[in-house]
Order: sequence, then C-alpha cells, then structure tokens
Amino acid sequence: MLRARHLVGSSHAPEWPVEPSPTDARTSARWTTGNKDGVGTTPGAKSRVWFTLARGVVTEVFYPSVDSPNLRQLSIIVVAGGRTFVDGTTHEYTVRSLRRWAPGYEVASVVPFDGLQLHKTIITDPGRAVLLQRTRLVGGASSTSTARLFVVLEPHLDNSADANDAWAGEYKGAHALLARGAHTALALLCSRPLANGASAFVGSDDAVADIRAHGELTCRRGSVMSGNVQLAAEVILDDAREFVVALGFGGSPDHAAQQARASLHGTFDAARRRYVREWRRHHAHLGHVTNGHAPRVDKVFDASVVVIRAHRDKESTGAVIASMAIPWGDAHGHQRAGGYHLVWPRDLVESAGALLSVGRDAEARRTLLYLMSTQEADGGWPQNMWLDGSASSRGVQLDEVSLPILLARMLQRHGALGALDPWPMVRAAIGFIVRAGPVTPEDRWEEEGGYSAYTIAAEVAALIAASTFARDANEDALARYLCETADEWVDSLDAWTYVRGTALAERCDVDGYYVRLTPPVAVGQSRRAALGTPLRLLNQRCADVSLPFEDVVSPDALALVRFGLRDANDPRIRNTVAVIDAELKTVTKRGPAWHRYTRDGYGERPDGTPHVGWGVGRAWPLLTGERGHYELQRGRADRAKRLLRIMAAQASRAGMLPEQIWDAADIPSRWLVNGGPTGSASPLVWAHAEFLKLHRSIGDGHVFDRPADAAARYEVRASTAMRVAWRYDRRVACVPARTTVRVESTDLRAVEWRVASSERHGHSDACDPGIGMSYTDLPTSELPEGAIVHFRVRGTRDNRDDDREYSVRIGAETA
Repeated sequence: MLRARHLVGSSHAPEWPVEPSPTDARTSARWTTGNKDGVGTTPGAKSRVWFTLARGVVTEVFYPSVDSPNLRQLSIIVVAGGRTFVDGTTHEYTVRSLRRWAPGYEVASVVPFDGLQLHKTIITDPGRAVLLQRTRLVGGASSTSTARLFVVLEPHLDNSADANDAWAGEYKGAHALLARGAHTALALLCSRPLANGASAFVGSDDAVADIRAHGELTCRRGSVMSGNVQLAAEVILDDAREFVVALGFGGSPDHAAQQARASLHGTFDAARRRYVREWRRHHAHLGHVTNGHAPRVDKVFDASVVVIRAHRDKESTGAVIASMAIPWGDAHGHQRAGGYHLVWPRDLVESAGALLSVGRDAEARRTLLYLMSTQEADGGWPQNMWLDGSASSRGVQLDEVSLPILLARMLQRHGALGALDPWPMVRAAIGFIVRAGPVTPEDRWEEEGGYSAYTIAAEVAALIAASTFARDANEDALARYLCETADEWVDSLDAWTYVRGTALAERCDVDGYYVRLTPPVAVGQSRRAALGTPLRLLNQRCADVSLPFEDVVSPDALALVRFGLRDANDPRIRNTVAVIDAELKTVTKRGPAWHRYTRDGYGERPDGTPHVGWGVGRAWPLLTGERGHYELQRGRADRAKRLLRIMAAQASRAGMLPEQIWDAADIPSRWLVNGGPTGSASPLVWAHAEFLKLHRSIGDGHVFDRPADAAARYEVRASTAMRVAWRYDRRVACVPARTTVRVESTDLRAVEWRVASSERHGHSDACDPGIGMSYTDLPTSELPEGAIVHFRVRGTRDNRDDDREYSVRIGAETA
C-alpha cells in the first residue's frame, strides 16, 4: 500500500504516481437534484459559505460567493453486519430546522437494518469559511456495535467537475481529504481519526461502489488529477459513535485545511449557539403580523424571510440569486454552470419588494443600488447575470427592465430611498423601454416574444412611475411624453392581446379573453384574419411545435389587475379568469394550483423522469400567490387567505417553497408526491417573495406592491384612442377617426406630410425628450374618415433621409 505525505499548500503535484482522468470522468459529471430540503449560511459576512441539503445529505456548497458551487455532495456510508447503507438513498428521514428563523438543520435518517439511525446537525461556522456537520450513529442491536462509518465527498471546484485534483494527505499531522481547482481548494478534517483515505475518479473506481462491494475501502489510491473526482475515508469511531467533520474552503489547500482545523479546535455546541444567536438578531423586529393565520403559514413566513436572506451575497451587497438549486441537476452535466444560482432582475425586484413588506427597508434599498450598479450602458439589464453583473444569458425581457423602475418608485413611496437618487437609472431604463417596447423579445418565462399582457402591464406602470420621477427632476416635457406613450399602449391593449369569437371562448362560454402572447405579425392584420397565427411552443418532445396564438392562455393576464391597468371585476378580466381556470387549473392533494400556460413543456416527463429537452409543465406555487392577490383585489379576502394557506401547504417539511409541484399520481421511486416539490428547483426565492407579499397584502387589506400611480390613472379609464404611434417596427396602416398619428424614430429630425386629394401639406419638426426616441405629431385628428395621409421621414438610423413614402388611412380598424 502506497503511503505518502504531501505539502498540501504546494502548487506542485503530489510526490507519488498519479493517474489522469479517464475519458468517461467528465461525461459522467452531474450536479444533484434541484429539490432541496433546506439551504443555510450565517447572516454575517465572516463566513462566506452557503450550503444546500437534499434527501437528508449536504449537496451543493457555495464559496466564496453565492453563485459559485464547489461541492456536489457530502455523504455518510454505514457498514454493519455485512450490509451497507448510503445516506441520502432512503425516504425514511426527517429534517428539522434548528429554529424557524435559523437555517441550520437536524436530520435523522433511518438505516434500513438493525434499528440504526444517523443523526446529523448541519451549520456553517459563523467565524470562518467552514461547513460543520456533527454526526452520531444511534441505536442498533448488539451485533452492530462494531458498525463502521465512511465519509465520501465529491468536489466540483470552481463550479465545474473539470480539472479537479484530489488526494488523501495530512495538514500539520492531521489526516485530511483535500482537493483543488484553478482558484479554489477544499479540505475535510474530522474530530475523530480518518483512516484509509482514498481518492478516485467518479465512474471508474467509484468509492461508493467499492464500499458496497467489499464493506471497506480496498482501492486506496493516494491521488487523482484533473478530472471528476471523489474522496473517501473511514471515520474511526469511539464508544460515543459521534464525530464532527469540518469542510473548509480557501484559495489554497493549506488555507482551506487551516480554516477547517481552527473550527475543530472550538466546540460544535459553541458554534451552534453563535449560529442561532446571529439569526435571532437578524430576525428580530420584523414587520410580522400573524393575522390569525394557521401555524403552518407562520412557519413558511419565517422560512421565507430566511430563504431570501440566505440567497443574498455577502460581498455584492444587495444581490440575491434566484435559487441555490440547479433544476434537475442530477440529470444535467456540470457544464450547465449557471443553474439558478444567477441574478434575474425580475426575481431580484420581487425579493426586494418582499423585504420591504417585512420592514427590511435598508436591504431593499441595497438591492436597488445593486441594480443601479449593474445596469447596461443602453439602460437595460441582462436576462440573468453573475454577481459581478456580467451576462449569463443575453436575452431581452422588457419586464426585467420595467420592474427596477417600479422598485425605485415603491421605495420612494415608502420613504425608503435614503440618500439614493435613482433618476439616472430610471431615465436610462425608461429610454430602453420606449425604444424597444411594447413588444418584448422574450416573455417573463424566457421563451417566445410578442405582445404580452404581463409585460405591457409592467411597461405601462414603469412609464407612469418614471413620469413622476421626471416631474420631480423638472423634466415636464419628458413626463408628458411618457404618460402619452403609456396611454397609447393602454388604449391599444385589447387590440393587441384580447381575442373574441374563438372556439375556446365558445367552449368556456365567454365572449373573449386575454391571450398569453400575440405574435407581432398577427397585429398587422385584421382581428379575424389574425386568428390562427402560430405561436411556437418550447420544451416540446417534437421540434417546431406550435398552436394558434389564440389557443394559448396564461395567468399572466392577472398582471393587468396587479399593475393597475384593469379593475379586478372588469368583465374582460373575469372572462379571462374563467378560461384560465378551465385550461390551467389543477387540483392536488394540497389544494388548487395553476400552470404557466397552455401546453407548457418545462417540467418532468409523464413518467417522472427529469426534464431534459422536453417534458410536461407542472403547477407553480407562485401562481397560487398571484391568484391570491387577484382575489384580494376582487374583494374576496377569505379566498385570498385560503390561497395563502394552500401556498404554505405546497412548501416542504422545512418550509421551502418550490418552483413547481408535482400534480400527477405519486411516483415514490422518483421522490415525487402529489402536491409536493418536483426536481426542478426548491426553494425558489421568487415564490417566497410572493408568499411574503401576499401575507402583507392580506394584513393591509389591499395589494402591497400595486403601483398606485398606474392604478389611479387607468383603473376606471375608458379607452380614448387619442393617439397612435407609427414606428419602423410598428407601421400602422390605419387609425380611428379623431386620432393623432405620432411618428417616432430614434433619430428623427422632421416629417414632411401631405393629405391625398387635397392641397394640405406641411413640415413637422421633431421633439427630442432626451431618451433616444424623437417624435412629431401629424395633424390627423381633424381629418375626415377615409382621408389618407402620406409622409416622408427625415433623419433615420444612419442619419440619412428616408426617401420612401408611407401612408396612413383615417377611419378604419386600428391594426
């Protein structure tokens, strides 16, 4: 047996023969399930370690920032009486939080032989970058008093299984399991001696398979280099059968090992007390009113506050990732580096609104500051981004450009802006929206683009909010232009997104409804001719699947009420709700829930296997919360309270709210239970934010985050159709009578116009409100029906005159 010592801090390879990664090591690399039992970290900044827990075992661990996982899994293996148990493979386990407001966990896993159980307590050291796990083997017959325990860990350093080095060695005389990547290292030390330390490549000489086959580690290779690696060692137990493992992280193996050893020199109980104490201080003075809710609701309330705080980074102040989970990570290669541990501006604003709802004004303000610091030069934000603001996905979602403006206005209304001046950010963002909107390249589900009721509602609310900031900055002309743009979009909303006379309307016995998305090409036709225009559906088993756009509906239309564009009792909204319930509502053992849209494919496949390319979309708890807000706005507070309780019932045992819940028959072999979390992502910060806001809204008796400015302007507004904009990307051919045609372009100088069969002609200079979009109004409101106006645009994108002549007819259906 080869034994060697290695200076773990050295940049050189160990002084023993090492083997390179086998060819299958990289292809076999996987993350773990996205369904987490819990997440944890300290609220303070000294310990820059975050961990997740799934199926009773530690899974992804993040360091030094919350967007950088460095471990796949830490497992315990029990060998007794010739039988082997790998922790994390049994359904018989319980998870309990140390406190409702402290995300440390006590786990009891049943060993399926001889009455044994594994009891674990998992926290992070509040003073350093170390994960601590205390493990105790309890129970068992006299024949199992000699049970043996092994610890196994799988590094994925620097967010990857590529190029990981691993070895069993020592740090200043203490046995250690060590690994390093390009920038990060880890070290596992134990309060009890470690023996027979070994390293291996996953998928070739797997340590778990070795222990299962032989009851011990027989292949004790000292080190492996540059691959998807695994480390294992036996823990030498004493009569107490209890030990603590310290998993330290650092920039070098020496640094990581020193951190771990320092934690072991303290007592676990002292670290646990400090961990709980820090969370108690964080949780004090919340704006928490029980409102007579059930204990389960209060538990999920506390868990929601903790989840949002736990997902905050400790250096990039104000940043919150969407989830520490990687959806269906156990079915996806490690090359899928982002997972959900990225910042989505939408989810970030939702979390800030939730923090504001519980009295965390300063934290919400720091989120706005983070958004201000990551705004792109053009005024937008990436679809999602790493903590440093660099884009991960470069799609454009106009709701994600609108929501930061609404956050700034909400903070202003609550007197929580402090010394921040958000106007430069708001000005740049609203310019982006005016230039690009109302059509969004992607809807809020990051798929197809078009006219989206949800996105338009957010855009309009942002336009009105930005007009308030503009007036405060003495830019009255800009404020007026923003309000006029918003008015036009609201007046056009039904023409863009409401359909009538369809087969689905007849089936649901309504005259019409708001659709999920209208393709831009459909808006260029008459309403009757537009019906049947295909809308592509993603995540489908077969490529190029589409449905007529009028057959695809979504709860997104409720945003028209949430953002203040429609009254909750508007007949068009009530018709749409009837269609939503007929098409998207499902009833689970834990209550009703809703799907995202017709024929959604983002979810497990029918047999419960993970989503890989295609599947069947499942119900989303956050949509339960959005429906609760709608019911509250409709004056049905009792229904809103019931939906809050249902949303709490959709959380896990530790209070984690998932992205999706399983809404089919139970499949225990795949850990799928009707009404419970799927393998997508749990917890989802967005879902917890929606829960907290619904909780606050019920207490207030009105929707907490509803944009008051837009609601005051539009809730009882009748369509006036006073102005229609002509743009290169929206070349309207006809407008109603008594309507002003506004010509807009990014560098417009003037428009020359003439009325057909008339002597009337003129030259209209452009106005420049200073946000990258100029405009001029043509005198069309006085023209009779049937009149045709011809015009030429002077000044185009390349600063040359456009010699083409365009025409608009007065007195026909608006396209």
